[in-house]
Amino acid sequence: MVVYPLFPSSLPPDPPEILTLSEGLRYGVRLSDAGQVNKAHVDNPLSTTVLAGESDLLIGATQLRAMQFSCLIRPHSRTSLPVSCVEEGRPTERQAEFDRSDSSPWSLRSYKMEQMAHHGEPIQLKVWKQVSNYLERAGAVSNTQSIHAVYEHFAHELDNLSCLFPRTPGQVGAICAVGSNLYGEFFSDPELLEDRYDQFLRSALVEALVHPGDEVVTQDRIANFLEEIVDVSVNSKVVHSS
Repeated sequence: MVVYPLFPSSLPPDPPEILTLSEGLRYGVRLSDAGQVNKAHVDNPLSTTVLAGESDLLIGATQLRAMQFSCLIRPHSRTSLPVSCVEEGRPTERQAEFDRSDSSPWSLRSYKMEQMAHHGEPIQLKVWKQVSNYLERAGAVSNTQSIHAVYEHFAHELDNLSCLFPRTPGQVGAICAVGSNLYGEFFSDPELLEDRYDQFLRSALVEALVHPGDEVVTQDRIANFLEEIVDVSVNSKVVHSS
């Protein structure tokens, strides 16, 4: 695995007043189970907008959920978040709280986004099948088929490898080359990446551990990667977003 840090050409003088979900949970945001596999309740009592990213796993005293897509939660608001269940063998506990978040492995994220593009939302039975296949490939055991078991299975390796890819001051994102795949995550401000970096790195590192190989995408592909993303975003016939 190779990680290429991304830096902005310029930054606004005032950083955006946005907290990541993990920060928000520390400062008083409350997440709870709605009793449905595809919905979670959120209460943001703060005067700051909170970003619940599509990478977020919601962890607590109920079945594990993964965000379907990124959402901005307005200050002083209550709403529902679109989620998918990624722990098939555990029942939902209505009103049970999620007290922390982690980042989904990249394979699950890319599969979920593909499902979104084709069907409008991930098909739950297919998500469970994807989780089961991923755990089997990783050699991770979970009585409840929890996707988070893959992080527990590789905990020692992840701790040892994370120090090889430190975050650099001023960095706003990264492109990770893992085998034949490129994974990218970008934020508008270094402070947002700072809070998400460890989780982001783990989600990419676990891919390298589950799908080990001797080769990665060559460096000449990296230079054009962002331009290709912009081109696809503008010209895609599948999903158009304002």
